[in-house]
Amino acid sequence: MPKKLLIFAAAILAAVAARAVDELFFTTAVIPDANLIYQVDAKHVAKDTPIAKKLSKLREDMADSNPVEEVLGDRMQTYTALLNATQAFTKELEIEEDDVLRMQTAVSLKTLTFAQDKIDPATLDGLIAFEFSKPVRLEDIVKAATKISANQGLVSEAVADTAAGIPMQKMNAVIDPATKAVVTFAFALPDPAVPTVLYAGPEASVRAALERFAAKAPSAMPEALASMKKQLPADAAAIVLFSPSETMREFLRKRAADPKTAPAFVMTAKTIAEMTGVSFHAAVKEKIDLRLAFNMRTNEDAAIFKNVADGMIVATIKMMIMQKLSRTTPLTDSMACTIEGSCVAITAALTAEDIDIFTAATPPEPAGPPLGVPAQ
Repeated sequence: MPKKLLIFAAAILAAVAARAVDELFFTTAVIPDANLIYQVDAKHVAKDTPIAKKLSKLREDMADSNPVEEVLGDRMQTYTALLNATQAFTKELEIEEDDVLRMQTAVSLKTLTFAQDKIDPATLDGLIAFEFSKPVRLEDIVKAATKISANQGLVSEAVADTAAGIPMQKMNAVIDPATKAVVTFAFALPDPAVPTVLYAGPEASVRAALERFAAKAPSAMPEALASMKKQLPADAAAIVLFSPSETMREFLRKRAADPKTAPAFVMTAKTIAEMTGVSFHAAVKEKIDLRLAFNMRTNEDAAIFKNVADGMIVATIKMMIMQKLSRTTPLTDSMACTIEGSCVAITAALTAEDIDIFTAATPPEPAGPPLGVPAQ
C-alpha cells in the first residue's frame, strides 16, 4: 500500500512548470457521456518543497514501475495498451516526465460490455490530451512508430490520415496477445500552429475530438461529473471523477446477488452500484492533502456508507500500514472520515516524514495476528 501511494504521488509531481494554452484544447477532448476523467495540472504543484524533492527522487528510483497496469492488469486491455504505447512514444520522442505540463484523460464506459470478468476493449471510447513544454512533430511520431514497430512489435508503422482537415498519424496496436486483438490508435496536433498540445487515443475518439476542435464545439462535461468537480478546490493538482455507467451498475448488482461472491465484495458492489459517483483530488503544497469522496443518492444511504467507510476502508488502510511498519505515521494519524449531506469523504495528508518512513521501512517478520485498527 505505501509503495503504490508514493508512486501515485510521485506521478502527480512529474511536471515542474506550466504555460497556459487555450482551454478549447481540453474541453473538446472531453468524451461525450464520459464516466471517468483524470486531470493533472502542473501549475498547481508547489515546487522546491521538501516533499516535492523527495517525491522527485522517488520517481526517478521507480522509473520502471507501472502502478496503473499493476492495478488494472488485463481487465482494461485497451486502456493499458494506450498507456504503454504512449509511454513508448514519449520515450522515443525524448519527452521527459518533467516536460508534461498538463494531462487529461477522458473515458466513456457507456458501451462497455463484460465477458468472463473482462471488458470488451473494442467498446472503449477514450482520449488523452497532453500539453508539453516543448514542441512535438508528427514526423517524429512517424519515426518513433517505425522504431517501436521494428524493435518492440508494440505497434505497426504509422499511416497518415486527416480528420476535419487536421493531419494525424494512426497505427495498430496488439492489445491481447492471446487473441491477437488489435485496436487502431491515433496521434494528432489539434492545432499544428500550437505543436505543444497532442491528442492520443483510439482512432475514432481522436477523430471525433478533432472534429469538435475544428468546429469550436466542445463537449459539456456530463452532469454527474460536473457536479462533483464543483466540490473540488480550483488549485487541485490532480483530480479523478468517476460515475458508473448503467452497464457497470447492472454488472455490480448481479455480482452482489451471486452467492459465490465474497461477502466483503458484496457490500462494495452494492454501494458502488447505487452511488452517483466518486471523486478524488490531491492538493500539493508543503504536504499533499488527499480527499476521496463518495456521493450517494440520499442522506440515508450516506449515513449507512459512513459506517462502511470507517470500518472497512479507513480501518483497513491503517491496519495495512501498521502491519507493514508496526507503527502509525503522520498519514495514518491524519486519516478521517466525514459526512456532509449525501457525501461521505475520506481525507488524509501525505507529508515528507511519511515518505522517509515508507522508503526506509522494511516489512517486519509476521508474528501472530496482524496489528491494526479494528473496525468500529
